[in-house]
Amino acid sequence: MTTQAQQFDTTTIDIGNPVALEAMPFLPPSFGVTAPTTLPQPRPKKQRNYNPNKARDERKRELEYLRNEVEELGFKLEHLQAIKADRALRGDETLGSQLASGLPLLENPGPNHFVWEQTCARQLNCRLRSERENIHLKLLLKKQIQVAKSMEKLLNKRTKLTAAETSGSNNKRTIRVHVSLEDNVVEDVIVYEELNMGVEVSYQEVETMFASNELLPVTAPMRNVQMLDGENSMSLKIYDNKVMPFSMHATGEAWRCPWNHFSPNRCGFRIENTDDSIVEQFGMEMSDTKTKTAAKFFVQQRLRRYVEKDRIVIVWQSHIEPLEFSNKKLAGIRYREKGYVIIKPHNVSEASDDEAYTLVQTCYVITPDLPNQRLSDNNKTGALTEFVLSATVDNISTSTDMIENLLVDQELQQRSCI
Repeated sequence: MTTQAQQFDTTTIDIGNPVALEAMPFLPPSFGVTAPTTLPQPRPKKQRNYNPNKARDERKRELEYLRNEVEELGFKLEHLQAIKADRALRGDETLGSQLASGLPLLENPGPNHFVWEQTCARQLNCRLRSERENIHLKLLLKKQIQVAKSMEKLLNKRTKLTAAETSGSNNKRTIRVHVSLEDNVVEDVIVYEELNMGVEVSYQEVETMFASNELLPVTAPMRNVQMLDGENSMSLKIYDNKVMPFSMHATGEAWRCPWNHFSPNRCGFRIENTDDSIVEQFGMEMSDTKTKTAAKFFVQQRLRRYVEKDRIVIVWQSHIEPLEFSNKKLAGIRYREKGYVIIKPHNVSEASDDEAYTLVQTCYVITPDLPNQRLSDNNKTGALTEFVLSATVDNISTSTDMIENLLVDQELQQRSCI
């Protein structure tokens, strides 16, 4: 037994030989050989390309916005309650739109109260619309910042607000742009001579242009559009009346702002530029964000202001040449524009002798000049003419609002300095 055990102990077994393994009579468990085992590797976690807490984050941001809104409204309520209590002590309980607009209240509203009421109502609506738009833009800005941070890693581009999100209630706009044209000195001289003569004629006929509207009431803003068929073309006349609760001279000075709003050398040049006379040429672009339509023009115009004792007269004539409409070149089409503005004092009622009111009467006359009959029958010409007329009507409202805002700001600044 000892010999067999010793022989067994000294026996070498080739584990790699299957015959030797089969020939072994018995192997104890402790003698067994086990192959090395490998542990399973953990799978890498897949990165999510979305935010699983998006709904919760949005509710959190909305809750934060509502808390800020509650604080702001609470502050406004306390302010209005304090003002109301103060006015109650003085025996005056009147709180109207004039309080919200920041203008002095009228103690005894009379027949002329409607003028300030209309101005204050429009200013209040503008303020509320601006506040709503400001809140909307703040929320939109937060979302855009989040989008920008995520997109920056992939595209390295910055996001921006679309035109539909940033535009206000007005879909149309008119701006001055650079245009490149071949110089034609002879033709330009003829055009400017025609404009100079036309301005003098317009000044002589300014009374005739407004004669048809003299019998119409002017106590409320009024706009009248007339289509006139001429011998060779059709003209559009736009009349606009508005009473402003400001002096004649202040209103007349404010009417210079739309003309001096642009730098003389930015998008064109001015041949003449004085306090009462402007001769200039420039490029102009009209666009409509709602219909996604745009047109470019080359404009040559002459403007003249006449300051008289009891009124201020502004007349101008323009030679408008369309260059491009809906990204297509145009040629052979012209438009002639004549403008008339009369600014004069206006008595709203007998009780308004101590207060200054001004009547502003505006008239635009636009006439297409189509030397070629084919252009007259072209659908594109009709669409362009309709687009120009629509933009002109909208431009009247824009200019009037700009002047009114300027006068209101000046009045508030003067009263704040007292």
